Amino acid sequence: MSVNSSNLHVFVASEKYESDLLDEIKYRGNLEIVKKENGIIWAKGPKQALWWPQWQLWNIQTLPIESISQASKILKSHGKYWINLDYKLHRRSSLIQEGIVKVKIPQVKRGHISDLIKCGAWFLEDANQISFTDDISIPFKNGIPAVPEDKSAPSRAFQKLDEVFARIGRFPSKDEKVMDLGSHPGGWTWVLSHLAKSVVSVDTVALDTKVGMQKNVEFIKKDAFKLSPTEIGKLDWFFSDIICEPERLYSLVNEWRDLGLVKNFICTIKFKGTVDFDVLKKFQNIPNSEIFHLNANKHELTWTCLDKN
Repeated sequence: MSVNSSNLHVFVASEKYESDLLDEIKYRGNLEIVKKENGIIWAKGPKQALWWPQWQLWNIQTLPIESISQASKILKSHGKYWINLDYKLHRRSSLIQEGIVKVKIPQVKRGHISDLIKCGAWFLEDANQISFTDDISIPFKNGIPAVPEDKSAPSRAFQKLDEVFARIGRFPSKDEKVMDLGSHPGGWTWVLSHLAKSVVSVDTVALDTKVGMQKNVEFIKKDAFKLSPTEIGKLDWFFSDIICEPERLYSLVNEWRDLGLVKNFICTIKFKGTVDFDVLKKFQNIPNSEIFHLNANKHELTWTCLDKN
């Protein structure tokens, strides 16, 4: 690898979805893959936030090292806080990490947003050189926020919301109205009922009993695509984990956007078979949008569109 490569980036693939990441890089057309190893992809080209990586390390620098202490000094001279990419040479890496300030990775806690420390990431490709950058996508080790278990939730879908709130640093407040489309059995509605003032939960199948009993939950038994926005009115947050074609979801959210009834959107874009990158680009082109792959996501991506006011 070259030294001080300002256009060299490392993308850590989500487990089982490396092929989707490779397809995305090919779709982008302006990145050249330099190397692939153990689910980690090196690529050269303009900096950009990709959709499928688990973690993104941009503008990698690589310097020669002669000792563990020298490696620690190099990191300290470029910044205070560093996270080691769990890659290889684990023992040597742990000794280098011991020589710098310990980073306290914040724990995910529902209804609480921790201050995320500005930090960089580093790794060893071999014993004689260290690679590092202070330009990373999120300050969680290997790009994975640690979401605690919630044994009371009716499904494991709660993990997606807890993770995305930790990632974006926001969540619904006690004075906000939210809607959960395609809510059965109620994993997302369960999380939202503990955060928001009121939750409109929509599905053709009833919620889990304990979710439906929450006092701030209103259940509407209806197909989400047959629900008129005027039936609901203004919303602070629009949530959807509906199983549907991405194009259909895109049309649905734009129906609500065009009426100006929603401040914030968080939706899962689900795929069967081949990923439709053209529709992802359409979602990305909506102002204030981000698309990323959560650790809790399967063959799907999460799209957020947040009010910046």
